[in-house]
Amino acid sequence: MALASTYRRTGVRLTALALVVFFSCFLGMFLAFGFSETADLILPGVTVAGIPVGGLGSREALNVVSTGLQSRMERPIHVVWSGGGYFIYPLEDGISADVEAMVKEALAVGRIGNALQRWLDRYTRTIKGVDIPLMVQVSPRFDDLLRELGHRIYEPAKDARFRLSSNGTVRLIPSQEGQEADLPALRAAIMDVLLKPDRQVVAPTRPVQPRFTTSDARASGIKSVVAKAETYFDTRDINRVHNLKLAADSVDGTLLAPREVFSFNRKVGPRLAEYGYKEAPVVINGELVPDVGGGICQVSTTLYNAVLLADLEVRTRVPHSIPVPYVPLGLDAAVAYDYIDFRFVNSTDDYLYIHVSMDGDRLTVALLGAKSAPSARLVSRIDAVHEKPVQEIPDPDLPAGVIEVVQEGAQGYDVTVWRVRETTTGEEWEAVSRSKYRERPRIIRVGIGDKATPSIRLEEASQ
Repeated sequence: MALASTYRRTGVRLTALALVVFFSCFLGMFLAFGFSETADLILPGVTVAGIPVGGLGSREALNVVSTGLQSRMERPIHVVWSGGGYFIYPLEDGISADVEAMVKEALAVGRIGNALQRWLDRYTRTIKGVDIPLMVQVSPRFDDLLRELGHRIYEPAKDARFRLSSNGTVRLIPSQEGQEADLPALRAAIMDVLLKPDRQVVAPTRPVQPRFTTSDARASGIKSVVAKAETYFDTRDINRVHNLKLAADSVDGTLLAPREVFSFNRKVGPRLAEYGYKEAPVVINGELVPDVGGGICQVSTTLYNAVLLADLEVRTRVPHSIPVPYVPLGLDAAVAYDYIDFRFVNSTDDYLYIHVSMDGDRLTVALLGAKSAPSARLVSRIDAVHEKPVQEIPDPDLPAGVIEVVQEGAQGYDVTVWRVRETTTGEEWEAVSRSKYRERPRIIRVGIGDKATPSIRLEEASQ
């Protein structure tokens, strides 16, 4: 019993001694941490972007971190994607380390909260260590670069298309997905590799779906040429050919549902220089004058001929004020944005697809659908000719007898266009349009000056 009592007293003394030692150590560490709180020093075990800064003051830490990050931030980052790549140089392209903010965070370690909380935080973080992650500053230059990368990475989807083979059959070209950059994800991926040895980033992208897919094309039932029209142009008139191509590309690939209305002006849009159109001859007030977008009436005219051959309902069609050289009288369709339009209706029960192509000096418009229209041809017939009147303007500034031609003028015509079909009983003629081209007067200036001279024309005298 005495021995057991002795052991108990000894255990109590040892426990008390241990508690005294523990609280002494605790008090010593508390006082040590509390003393260091007054100094402008970063706690031991703290790193900034992997760079040790424990025990350093703020100014020294700024120098150490700046020097340590300089070479790492200078190295290029290679952004790659399907079909391209681009090197980003962070310091040159608007990305820089925010050294002051990181050092401020490092100094704050163990200095937030009440005394006990600060002590516990310092003890725990000093034992385990803590790293302040990289913080960056981004200038507008980098945002501009991201947008530029978005433009480079973007690939538009390709709609399914129909094309005419050389043998006249309709061929389906499948649709293709496109892609666009996921800019927020790309930005995050670039920031993630700023301090890593592997400096390659595969640009995150999202698929861009076509509006008219291969399955849509197959479901449309399009397999035949409903009607086709052709016109010819002068390949030497480069600006005019350029305008033809722009307008043809705008119309090509148009899909019309049954009863849908087609508007040339709505489809092609304004003919302005900012949209790529160039200056070429255009008919204005009965005269050919240079203007932006000249020539595209040949596209609307060729389409109009195909529409007549397909026996579709024409809603709006206006002839030119003078005859045009690429079709017979009455077969033209003038357009001018946005007050003269060519409009027609897909008056069939099937989908129609407009295919426009240019080959050499030939412009072709084919209307494709489920079945071909009955074979037909268009015939232009002049119903009346109106002679041009002569308008004389006395001019006292010209010598008597001298004639100066101001405007040559032109004859006028009344024209009917007929659609002719072959039937088992012969030809069937149907009047489809009537057009009037007004005559234009021949305007001349007649000299009435004092000095009489032989009657001559000035343009002849100059030859």
